[in-house]
Amino acid sequence: MARPDTNSASESSSSQELLTKASEKDLETAPRDSRVRIEVFTNRWYSQPEIALRPDGSFSEAIYLGGQGNEQCHHMIRARLYDEQGDAPATDLVYNVVRANPDGRAPRCSN
Repeated sequence: MARPDTNSASESSSSQELLTKASEKDLETAPRDSRVRIEVFTNRWYSQPEIALRPDGSFSEAIYLGGQGNEQCHHMIRARLYDEQGDAPATDLVYNVVRANPDGRAPRCSN
């Protein structure tokens, strides 16, 4: 997949972890019109806006995490690279992403 834009203030550490696991080969061979689709799982999959790759193969986008209680503590984030034909040559998934409380503190999470 693509590598994250490390200069983005809107990018969370969880998205950096997700995207840095991406394959450099997929980045090198990704067609110019490729797009990335981010989906977040709280109690179901929620699609985020599609992201166009920059000419250098990087991308950045704020993701929106919701949920209350235990759902707040166990998000999954899936990133898929789509080519111009709509095929997905690369996918990555990160488990147990935690959304902070509005005041920035970590929530109490149970396993």
